Amino acid sequence: MIDPVVAVLVAVSAVVAVWAVRAARRDRPPSRRLLQVTAGVEVVLVVQAVVAVVGMVRGVGPEGSTVLFVSYLVTAVMVLPLALLWALVAEPDRWSSAVVAVAAFTVGVMVIRLWDLWVGGVQIGAPPGA
Repeated sequence: MIDPVVAVLVAVSAVVAVWAVRAARRDRPPSRRLLQVTAGVEVVLVVQAVVAVVGMVRGVGPEGSTVLFVSYLVTAVMVLPLALLWALVAEPDRWSSAVVAVAAFTVGVMVIRLWDLWVGGVQIGAPPGA
């Protein structure tokens, strides 16, 4: 994973989450610009996912559990498109803004966890001293 891209993904996901919460509090559906920025986050996330998969194929993978890493990666890539689908098709109202906010927050947290697994940080569920 590319560290600066991780930082950008986390920061922009946080901005999108705050922006969407603000729209929801104002009883508004997500604006076209918010949806475009959210789609941009997804594009960068997919690029980061491709970089991670290529790294794993080349033998440079996560220091933590590969299965856990891949499950986080797949889930993180799926969250924003589902939120965008909800916002554009299912319910274009204030609650779709809330869904985008939750999805953006979730992606930010998942990217942090993906990076943590990649660099071999805290291993949740690992025995002490592992």
